[in-house]
Amino acid sequence: MAAATVLLTTPAGIGLCANPDMSCHQTGLVLWVAAGIALVVGIVQAAKADPKGAELPKMKL
Repeated sequence: MAAATVLLTTPAGIGLCANPDMSCHQTGLVLWVAAGIALVVGIVQAAKADPKGAELPKMKL
């Protein structure tokens, strides 16, 4: 999802937005920061994931 956000907020994804002061560029920058944070969190979660976690017994409520 984060990668899709980055791709959609590039100039090609935003579309015709000629002036850098337009809100589409500012919104794109905010989304790039949020997507970057999401990518880092996803990479950390994947790196710390237990490969045998699916085999462990689940807690029953």
